[in-house]
Amino acid sequence: MGEPVDDVNPSARKVTRIHSTVIANARPRIVIAEEAGRRFLQLGNEEVVAVGGNYVLKAAPWFLPVEDVEADAKLMADNLKQSGWSPEGKRAVPIVRLGALWEGAMPSPGQFDASWIAALRATIETFARHGIYCFIESHQDALCSSNGGEGIPWWVADAFRQQPEHADAAYVVSPSTPLELALPRCLQCLPCLPKIQTAPGDKDPWKPFSVEDGSRDASLMNIGNRSIRMNNYGASWKQGILFLSKQVQNVASRLYRSHSGADRAIFDHYVEFIKLLASVWRDHSTVIAIELWNEPPMGGLWDFFAGRPSRLLRMRSDLWRFQGATLEALDAAGASDVVVCVTDIGQACPAFSAATWTMAKIDPVPTPVKALLRNWATANRLMLSFHYYAPPSTCSFVTACSRATRFAAMLGGDEKGLPTFLSEFVDEKPEQVAAKMRQAVAGGVNAVAYWQFVSLKETRVLHLQGRPVTFYQQRDAWAAYASPVKPPVPDAKGRLPKYAVTDDDEEFDVYQKQVERGEFWGAAITQFGGSEVKHSVLNYM
Repeated sequence: MGEPVDDVNPSARKVTRIHSTVIANARPRIVIAEEAGRRFLQLGNEEVVAVGGNYVLKAAPWFLPVEDVEADAKLMADNLKQSGWSPEGKRAVPIVRLGALWEGAMPSPGQFDASWIAALRATIETFARHGIYCFIESHQDALCSSNGGEGIPWWVADAFRQQPEHADAAYVVSPSTPLELALPRCLQCLPCLPKIQTAPGDKDPWKPFSVEDGSRDASLMNIGNRSIRMNNYGASWKQGILFLSKQVQNVASRLYRSHSGADRAIFDHYVEFIKLLASVWRDHSTVIAIELWNEPPMGGLWDFFAGRPSRLLRMRSDLWRFQGATLEALDAAGASDVVVCVTDIGQACPAFSAATWTMAKIDPVPTPVKALLRNWATANRLMLSFHYYAPPSTCSFVTACSRATRFAAMLGGDEKGLPTFLSEFVDEKPEQVAAKMRQAVAGGVNAVAYWQFVSLKETRVLHLQGRPVTFYQQRDAWAAYASPVKPPVPDAKGRLPKYAVTDDDEEFDVYQKQVERGEFWGAAITQFGGSEVKHSVLNYM
């Protein structure tokens, strides 16, 4: 489908785009309502709870073809209907938490990809035909592809690299700034800390696809560099290697402060992306809200050890100032009705653990930001999104839901609070996931999405250089591979391949060449792998 010029060229974008009234497959909108001292989600005259799964591709093609979305949507809707679940006094509505990655939308500074926008809209419309509503979330994990993550464009980190705040600052992984923990060398050797891995025998492990490569695309470092693949999936991901790296710590700290000062241009690009999502919300009545962040990582750890402790100690309030500045920018753009989800560091709430409680005490939400949040809450335009993973959370699932509700009340400024959205959690079996979803709803959570739904389809097809290429899908991720590379499977002990794709160096060389040519489909990155993928959860509700 075609896109208006103001969606593609930021310099031509008008505030009126956000106020457009073209509603595709118009259905009644789910809104925030208030009654009897609380805020909740409402569809027509009924209170609703929104339940479903995440639907997030972490690499190109970013979204599925309409016919594949159609099959997934039908399965989700049928599963919930067949379950017969009806929470007392409420109506259950199926949802997806749809990943919308800034790096996919804006591959170069200030320039939107019209095909990405068209695919996002088509995906929402397809789900709408089956009665499935969406949360659109600005997804990222460990920030940028240039440090092994995804979501934030690699050129953000590269802009920081070209104008470093300090001589010791590392923002990208490269031969000049290897992947390294944001800790003094004397602490890095402690046995309790994770160890960064490099490909055996590789004399220059951090060059392929880095900004210093010169011949390969830095936006593909997260999937094409074999040493990066040893650190951004499976056990390495669980250990938090990327989160503890200098690169993630430095980029996060600087990005959270970008709304003021020398990096304002970066923040303005982010706002343009959020304004685009706001226009999509306005045009599609089945979009409930947009999420500003997914799991914003902590930042400033290296600064703490380098003699700049305030960067770490003010990191949480910097994130809240960043979100507040984004809300102000939406208001200034005339987005007077869009509903937004805000979140805290790591998408955890205070008192989920001793660490989050201490962080909240040392670095509270700034008073001016609280006032702004309460204005949005009063206008029924604000929700709180949170995740539950244990570890790092140390409280129980039920306790976390209760504490999130209390935190939402604080942010909202009165007993009505904010509606809450448990937007990620995992469990071993689909029936266990469904049981937790019911527990969350019983505890007052208004929307729940498990991590994550992945299609059962075995093959994918892309047309590349005028020819169709068939990819064979990995069972536990949105990732598929062209022959002769085979989809990876865990071994008899459940262990994943060391490069995420394969254990074989020659086979990874083949895959790496395919990535160079653009012959790849999705990516199994920044995730545990295995049992986190579910297809039939809603059938057990």
